Amino acid sequence: MNGQQPRILLVDLAARFGGATARALNLLAALPPGQGAIAGLEGGPAVATARAHGLEAYAVGRSKSDPRIVSRLRRLLHVHHFTVMDTVNPQSKLWGSLAVMGTDVALVSTLNSWYEAEHEGRLKGRFYQALERASHRRTNMFITVAPDIQRQLIRAGVEEDAAALILNAIAIDRSLLQPDGRDHLLREFKLPADAIISCAVGRLVEAKGFPHLINSMRLAGQERGDLRCLIVGEGHLRTALEEQIAGAGLQGRVILAGFRQHDDVLRIVNACDLFLMPSVTEGTPIGLLEAMALGKPIIASRVGGIPAVVTDGGEALLIEPGDEAGLAQAILRLAADSTLARRLGSAAEQRARQDFALEVQVQATLDVYRKALQRREASRGDK
Repeated sequence: MNGQQPRILLVDLAARFGGATARALNLLAALPPGQGAIAGLEGGPAVATARAHGLEAYAVGRSKSDPRIVSRLRRLLHVHHFTVMDTVNPQSKLWGSLAVMGTDVALVSTLNSWYEAEHEGRLKGRFYQALERASHRRTNMFITVAPDIQRQLIRAGVEEDAAALILNAIAIDRSLLQPDGRDHLLREFKLPADAIISCAVGRLVEAKGFPHLINSMRLAGQERGDLRCLIVGEGHLRTALEEQIAGAGLQGRVILAGFRQHDDVLRIVNACDLFLMPSVTEGTPIGLLEAMALGKPIIASRVGGIPAVVTDGGEALLIEPGDEAGLAQAILRLAADSTLARRLGSAAEQRARQDFALEVQVQATLDVYRKALQRREASRGDK
């Protein structure tokens, strides 16, 4: 590279905002001006959010299957002189790997989850994993966000030297948070003033464990009538979750708040009393880090990268995935013990500030990009 900084194109074709998009946008915002841009769907969260914050962004398609994506990505690489492409989800990896064919651009794949595990072995997860594997040969470096994803990748045949582990990080603009956030929350969702409000954030998919959360709220509600829970997100399980809530008689107690823009999600999390993450599989979840940075008392499953981020009794209460009774008891424990809740929240905030600063992640990621360029140059020399 002769000392030059890489020019990076992040590719995120997600149709809904999630942890992968948050990671990509945080990284882009932290890069020096002119060093990076993001490509995504027209009207999609990556492009829309980037443009709203004055970041360089390009729409390359109307849907993940838009046949124009490859040619548009190739044109971006050529016209804007990008030297590294970083793809952050399976569809992005597929189209991105085709776009870099015959170019000197280094290809990086960021894995925010192990797709087969995330989709519990169903066809969709196997399909996504197949997309990822199909383009391994052209990929110069991989970034994984949790140790178990890195181990899975190496077991799948990727060289250990090509599989970097970089945990997620966050940076929150507290000026966006409302000083009267709790009052606003009570009015918006018609909650009683004395409610103990929990919130959970994530796509309404199997991996997030929301059916377990609803059952836990039913169990906990048998002992306390002041418990409420907001589930923020959208996904294909919405109808099933609505039916589960109605069947358990939890209308008005467990509320599906739907999709929200990222700033609004932070407002809701900040105004709640507890943050819950009942996932059955995870990477290093951005939502967890954001709740930590906001000083929220956390209850989370002991899965994926979560135990590497928070310790049981230190910065959170950890439960086994799917343990509905355990989750219910943890909710009741923190609802009854405000001293413990404050201690956990304070410890989580300190840990987030100390160990998950965005600057550390950015430098580690830039190091991977430089290594990818070196590996790309070496692979061309071998031909």
